[in-house]
Amino acid sequence: MDRRDLMSSVVVRSIDYVLSRQDVDPAGVHLIGRGIGALWSLYAAALDTRVKALVAHGGLLSYRALASVDRYLTESSVFIRDVLTHFDLPQVAAAVADRPLTIIAPRGPMNQEVEASQARDAYQWTSEVYANLGVSGHFQVSPRSEELSLANQYLKALGVAGVAISGA
Repeated sequence: MDRRDLMSSVVVRSIDYVLSRQDVDPAGVHLIGRGIGALWSLYAAALDTRVKALVAHGGLLSYRALASVDRYLTESSVFIRDVLTHFDLPQVAAAVADRPLTIIAPRGPMNQEVEASQARDAYQWTSEVYANLGVSGHFQVSPRSEELSLANQYLKALGVAGVAISGA
């Protein structure tokens, strides 16, 4: 088992634990992944329908973006041999299509935040899958909000109503 498999497995095992608790709604969890955790969480959500909604913040835009450059500052654990012959991250995201998914401020090969329009273009296929399922409002690609605290942006993306966190 390589590190990618291990990390996605850790996320799924964490979901097992959380849902085993008496103080948690057994219907499922809302998941937030940040940085490399965004990638692990995306894979976990694609594999585990107990993830009811996902926010992936600051994760890798796509494997195609890595393959299109000769230099990168991306963690080596994201690499999967021959991945682009089978799928890319927009296809993984489409596997979540019956559930809310928000991608916030994805990162390019040099670990820089990509422009929102570039990110939306990369995930156009995913948007179409959501639209074809009649749930286009469940998928968003957005930049980091200037108006909302990060916690409030997460809560809004997860559709958690009636909760607001004050402060930065």
